[in-house]
Amino acid sequence: RALDDEKQATPRTTSSAAKTAPHSKMCSEIPSGTKAYMSLYPEQSTDAQLRLGNIVPDFAAETTQGPISSFHEWKKDKWAILFSHPADFTPVCTTEIGRLALKYDELASMDCLVATLSVDPVKSHEEWLRDVVAHCDNKIEIKFPIIGDADRKISTAYGMLDAGTSAEQDLPLTIRAVFIINPENKLMLTLNYPACVGRSMDEIVRCVKALKLSYGKSIATPANWPNNHETVMKDGKPTTEFKGSVFLLPTVSKEDADKSYPGYLTCDLPSKQEYLRLVKADTVGGPVGDAEKKSASSASSASNSRNSLHHKKHIFLSLLLTAQLLVYNLFLAPDDTPLRLAVLAADLHHPPDASSGGRVSSSLEPPRRRLGRVSTPPPSRRRRRSRASAPSSSTDVCLLRLTITIHHAWDVLGGNAQPIT
Repeated sequence: RALDDEKQATPRTTSSAAKTAPHSKMCSEIPSGTKAYMSLYPEQSTDAQLRLGNIVPDFAAETTQGPISSFHEWKKDKWAILFSHPADFTPVCTTEIGRLALKYDELASMDCLVATLSVDPVKSHEEWLRDVVAHCDNKIEIKFPIIGDADRKISTAYGMLDAGTSAEQDLPLTIRAVFIINPENKLMLTLNYPACVGRSMDEIVRCVKALKLSYGKSIATPANWPNNHETVMKDGKPTTEFKGSVFLLPTVSKEDADKSYPGYLTCDLPSKQEYLRLVKADTVGGPVGDAEKKSASSASSASNSRNSLHHKKHIFLSLLLTAQLLVYNLFLAPDDTPLRLAVLAADLHHPPDASSGGRVSSSLEPPRRRLGRVSTPPPSRRRRRSRASAPSSSTDVCLLRLTITIHHAWDVLGGNAQPIT
């Protein structure tokens, strides 16, 4: 309604400044997607129904991890998921709690707490959890509390049961509900499933990531995010660089978009309206983006450090052996002595083929010809050679391997090759 009133109050014009002025004003007043959308919903409902944007009811409860005196205090300044299941010792619920346990560490890394609930007493929860752990394929630990809502007060307050009819039911079951609540205790998202359909934990994690991105920036996530926009047109050519991108909100003016989100892509549409503006997710930042960037940066730094040491070690060995080989070949080695040091250098980079008994593979066999100063000795000298000496063809192979070693060291120094381990 506020947006409609603003459009009516603003005279129609084709000038760019007139089009972007209201957006600039709104952008300064609404810095994030969360504030933009939550401003459309009241904090309290008038009919006692819990809706998006409402502050969720506070409650005290007994749990498998001890009492919670205040739900709001328990989750103070944090995101939280309240996850209800119909009943203990039921098949779908057993798998859901197990799969949620596998996602707990990922949710905790996003500063998101988890609590589950059913109308069963805490003692029933504790006995049932043994079945949950035993049935799950992975070794799991239930790190989150399970609330015992035996008097159904919490279930009723959150709309998971009908207060008027639950007392008449033989088996009053809560629906499969998910409530994702922001640090201000406002309901940001809710999912309701029937008892016969299990929930996807991947979808719940995806929703938390999307909400946290929008919580910090003026963006919204498209359908199927982050598997969206696999191919888009940019400068008349298809590109995949915007896969997993997010949308800028209409409240962000072109000037603010150019300043704060450089490199965004405006999709070309038949209407010629520029409202589909894609921003690469890794440039958005925000609570989720920053955490993922730090994790990726740490892993990349560690990998680069290991690779750097790896390169330096092999470069040093290659250069050292090359220098020794050159000195030996130029000043010390007689013409009929094979370069055994070359064998050592070559074997560091190209180990002999075990299947050939240590013999060099045929693909590396050079033609029988003179290489460098080494030559095939005359028959008289060949007869005097000790049995430990290698034939001239092996000498040629050694020199070929030496050449490969030198070239490889040069490529590594130039960053054009990875050291061979």
